[in-house]
Amino acid sequence: MNIFSRISKKPLVGIDIGEDSIKLVEGFSDTANVYVKNFAAVRTPANSFVNGNIVNLDAMAGAIKTALKENGFGSSRYSFTIDSSDILDRYIEVPAVDKKQVAKILDFEIPQQLPIVLSEHVIQTRIVEQTNTKEVKKSTALVVAMNKNMAASYLELSKLMGGAPHALDTIYDGMDKLLSEKLYINHKDRLAGKTVAVLDIGYSTVNINMFKNSNFIFNRIVEYGSKDIDMNIANLFNMELIEAKERKEHMGNINEEPLDLDSAESMVSTAVKSSVDKWATEINKVFKYFVTREYGNTVDAIYLYGGGSRISGLDRYLEDYFEIPTSHLKQMSNVVNESKGGEIPLDLYLNALTALIRLV
Repeated sequence: MNIFSRISKKPLVGIDIGEDSIKLVEGFSDTANVYVKNFAAVRTPANSFVNGNIVNLDAMAGAIKTALKENGFGSSRYSFTIDSSDILDRYIEVPAVDKKQVAKILDFEIPQQLPIVLSEHVIQTRIVEQTNTKEVKKSTALVVAMNKNMAASYLELSKLMGGAPHALDTIYDGMDKLLSEKLYINHKDRLAGKTVAVLDIGYSTVNINMFKNSNFIFNRIVEYGSKDIDMNIANLFNMELIEAKERKEHMGNINEEPLDLDSAESMVSTAVKSSVDKWATEINKVFKYFVTREYGNTVDAIYLYGGGSRISGLDRYLEDYFEIPTSHLKQMSNVVNESKGGEIPLDLYLNALTALIRLV
């Protein structure tokens, strides 16, 4: 989904708003690369953002404006990426016919399959898979619906920040623009001939996006995230969430047992593993559904990013669980860092960075 998008080659500020923090990346893209000029993060104002919905526009605008000014951002053209379980999607199989006929079929099918008032939503469709064999000729269309009020709130946020709204993309749309078969991930991995799962482990959710030969084909959101770990630790030690988060961040490798099994360190490790095991169980359900959904579907590799991906040893822990090669996503060959603030931590800023990729 790509709302209020316009073609441009000028620098943008990509904005990824989460329930815990807001990531900002300034830069631009061309047909080959994304160029990072500046990046910064700021804590999300309390009670201002829930599940992709901006519930306090003034507080949100004030926090972002201050962060942009304090960190020397120059552009006032904003491009947002969004993640929300309130954005509905359906995969609809249609015959392999021309675009006009597909549009007519979808006009009939969408009201039957989406339990919404269509006039209150922005509806976009795209073909994500095509099968063309002697036995089967069909296409799979992804239909995405976003409430118009949700989309309008990002438009209003841009105005309150004194800038111009440029685009509003879902996370998987942004990733779809970034990935390519020629791309190297972590200096060595290529996507050609593979179906990979890219997992954004956020504060409240795990966003699972599947790509085949670098093309987006499937998305699901799991309602677990880093917050669950923080709450487990906070309840265990009767402490504030911010202190629990610090305990989590200072924990050792998740694959290594603390020497003293009765220590506070061991208790933290147990709490973290308990939450991660819940994530893995739910993610595995999604993988099983995806694999059985279409003959030949596989998951060849998993890439982790987002704040939750920074748990030490998480990639190996999940690789052992799923028995699928799993890596912490830290580098992409088509991301060029030109920031004076040092190397951009790609695992934390990836969603905001994808918002810079526009049609050129």
